[in-house]
Amino acid sequence: MSVIVTVETQIISACACIVPRAYIISRPEELACKLQDPRTSWAIQKTTPSQKVFVVIIKADGLPDFEVPVSTITLRLRDGGASYVSCTIPDPTSYTSDILDRIDGRMHIYSGIVIAGIRTLEELIYANIQTVYFDQGSNNLLTLSGTRYATNSNPKTAALAGVSRISKDDNDRFTVRCSFDPFIKPGDTVTAQGETIESDLVIGAITAAGAYMDVEGIGVL
Repeated sequence: MSVIVTVETQIISACACIVPRAYIISRPEELACKLQDPRTSWAIQKTTPSQKVFVVIIKADGLPDFEVPVSTITLRLRDGGASYVSCTIPDPTSYTSDILDRIDGRMHIYSGIVIAGIRTLEELIYANIQTVYFDQGSNNLLTLSGTRYATNSNPKTAALAGVSRISKDDNDRFTVRCSFDPFIKPGDTVTAQGETIESDLVIGAITAAGAYMDVEGIGVL
């Protein structure tokens, strides 16, 4: 059974905004692509709006998939060490029984895109659910969290995009804040503003206001 929790970024032309929305799916759909003969389609085509989507799925044996909206997804990813995952569900009253039925399951975090109502998802990480916290005050929130040990078996080198801040401490350890990139993993070698860094920690924050990540690691000479 899967609980899919969605925060989406709608991108039209050069402008971006985030629109919370929930979907019910049984499995990630595949994108369909239609090719046109360039000899008969020289006119400029209208751009199809696309959306970035982040999804949390809770899987439990013997239960069907289930999806609820979230306001926040937090990731603290380490290469080989304990990675931490949490999500916050606003006004969870309508979903409480369904969530508690799957409390022995796992949270699966997905990212992807939606084009023309069809979305394609790729898993970022999953973790066993270890903590359920209810805030029944004025906020009325439910937070799920868990950990997992995972190793980057295929490290790569990649450039960080949208860098807004970079700092270095006395031990030559860098912290880079940049746009959220689901393909950057701890263990990757990253570049930013002329610096090369062997990353060992990636902290991601995804909300209805935006998404960013902090990449930490040791500088490479």
